[in-house]
Amino acid sequence: METIRVIIIDEQPLFREGIRATLQRMGDCEIVGESTDAADVLEIARTCNPDVALIDAGLTASDPLEIARQMRHSYRAWPLLFSLHQRMKSAYFSLLRSVPPPILRAILPLMN
Repeated sequence: METIRVIIIDEQPLFREGIRATLQRMGDCEIVGESTDAADVLEIARTCNPDVALIDAGLTASDPLEIARQMRHSYRAWPLLFSLHQRMKSAYFSLLRSVPPPILRAILPLMN
C-alpha cells in the first residue's frame, strides 16, 4: 500500500497531536509537516510534496481558504478543511474557489 503524505495546519497543539497520533496508528500515513500559518506550511509543501493538507478553517493568523487553494493548485495536495463551527460562508466561498467545503470536527465529552 502506498503511504499518504500529510501536512497538518492548525493553531491548537493538542489537536495537531491527536490527529498526528491517529494518522500514525493507521499505518498508511506519514506526517511530513505541521504548521500554524501559511508561510511555514507553503515552505514545507514545497520541500515535502504532500498528498493531503488538513487545514483548520478557523485559522486566525492566515487565510485557510487561500492556503487550501495554493495547496491544491501549486502543490497538487488535496486540501481538507475542518472546523468546530458550521461556517456556511466559508463553505460557500470554498466551493467558489474549487476547494472542498469544511469538515466539522466534533469535540465529544469524555465518558465515565
